[in-house]
Amino acid sequence: MNKCILYLIAIVSFTISCNLNPTKTPGTGEHPGNEEAPGPPAQELLDALQGRWQNLQDSSLVIEFNDDLLIRYRGNAIQEQEKIAVFTDCISASCVTDSLTASEGWCFTEIKKSARQCNQILGCDTSTLRYRALNDDKTIFYFKKI
Repeated sequence: MNKCILYLIAIVSFTISCNLNPTKTPGTGEHPGNEEAPGPPAQELLDALQGRWQNLQDSSLVIEFNDDLLIRYRGNAIQEQEKIAVFTDCISASCVTDSLTASEGWCFTEIKKSARQCNQILGCDTSTLRYRALNDDKTIFYFKKI
């Protein structure tokens, strides 16, 4: 019985941490005067992302979130490793966006040697992850938890 209750609490907690439809609140957060849609605390995003995810469009591509490190694998070989920073909203100095892409939810930035790549989380739950790159091509990536 106690295990069932703990399991239920864990599921509810994870579901809440992936809620990407918070109510818009004008002038909150780090950017006073701007209308923002903050998501849950950044640490909750980092916790929700932890682990290995297999790309649904290309099954040979796997990403792993290990604390604040993003590791990309092709097959079993590491392709690249980058630090990430997470944000409770997608309106930040690192995620410069236009009004069409500055929407609700979380963002994380890949801190590369030559540049920063901002990504917006479109959906996540215990088994799937969707995010899009907020650069010129706005590619959407689909992953399943492995």
